[in-house]
Amino acid sequence: SFFIFGQGPSFSFILYIIIIIYASLFYKKDYSNVKTEIDNRLNNYIKNIVETKNDIGIYLSGGIDSSLVSALSMKHFNKPINTFSIGFYEQQYNEAEKSKKIAEYLGTNHHELYIDKEKAIETIKKIPLYYSQPFADASALPTIILNEFAKENGIKNVLTGDGADQLFCGSNIYDTIYKAQKAHRLLNPLNININPKLYKYKKKIFYIFSNSNKKYQDQCDVLYDECLFNGLFKDDNKRLKSDKIKSKNWQERRMIFDFDTFCCERVLNKMGVAAKRNNISIYSPFLDKDFIEFTFKIPHKFKYYKRIKKYILKHVLFKYIPKEIIDNNKKGFTIPTQKWLLTYLNDDLKRLSTKDFIEKQQIFNYDKVCELLSNIHDRKYTYIIWDYYIFQIWYETYML
Repeated sequence: SFFIFGQGPSFSFILYIIIIIYASLFYKKDYSNVKTEIDNRLNNYIKNIVETKNDIGIYLSGGIDSSLVSALSMKHFNKPINTFSIGFYEQQYNEAEKSKKIAEYLGTNHHELYIDKEKAIETIKKIPLYYSQPFADASALPTIILNEFAKENGIKNVLTGDGADQLFCGSNIYDTIYKAQKAHRLLNPLNININPKLYKYKKKIFYIFSNSNKKYQDQCDVLYDECLFNGLFKDDNKRLKSDKIKSKNWQERRMIFDFDTFCCERVLNKMGVAAKRNNISIYSPFLDKDFIEFTFKIPHKFKYYKRIKKYILKHVLFKYIPKEIIDNNKKGFTIPTQKWLLTYLNDDLKRLSTKDFIEKQQIFNYDKVCELLSNIHDRKYTYIIWDYYIFQIWYETYML
């Protein structure tokens, strides 16, 4: 009861209200302090780069991270800094227009380059030469072009926003992880085990019963995707990396897992190799060791709040760029792989998938390759076919 003998609010209720008010004030103060600290740390890092390096550029995608880096750089640069963006004629993949809008607001010296058919084909053939290994991250192609473009404009040092997604819960996968943990808590509170063979029939089953398989617990969507590979290789052993992260928050586990794997093995490898080949040095304030350690001490609710990703980082950005200019529906740095595989890469894909070629390789099962390519119109198979195609290009480049 909130009242005692009809004499008004009880002492316990009044105490409860006071605690709520003080907790709210403490939260706001703590949040404000953390936001200021993030701002200061990023500013100090960028100021040091701007003051000690020459021929600086920024890779501007129009998203939260690169826009913030660009805004802070303009504070410390005595003239408009060079920003670079890649565009596609396929509108659903094009982010050059967003980048241009940000660049115009900040007053940067902006450069943009659109990728046409000829440039795409030319660069795809370079991927094995750049990375030596069969590196199939689709965004490697625009990354190569971006670094070559910057080099042509005399840039030797580049600032990027790499690492922010893994530190501030920024990718769409973290929304999926959030839903997965909620479903698991609701529908499987007792951690009931089910037959893992059932996973391939329904992706959601894995999300709900994920505690039954520790190997995939922090990857969530890997098992479902792996089912598409079954039977493709002659040696069909599966070895997926397992982690030992103890956090009860699935998003935190996935962020640390991604930082250790995806960020290092794909993001940094992709950018680092492409930049080094063009004699460009890459710097990201989000990958500063002290900044990384600091972010792991930030309450998770500051990063992902009410299903808003990069919550606190956006508030730092809005100090410099109006909210209405920033597009929260960023497409990601990718390419129209399905369209390309169906059109001007299709003949080459078929050439590398003939029965004679496959049987001489002794790596793939020809019937399974035919089955895979028959699903080329299904977007679910697009990235697997792209991976296969890049591998075949690499194989032809080095093995033949």
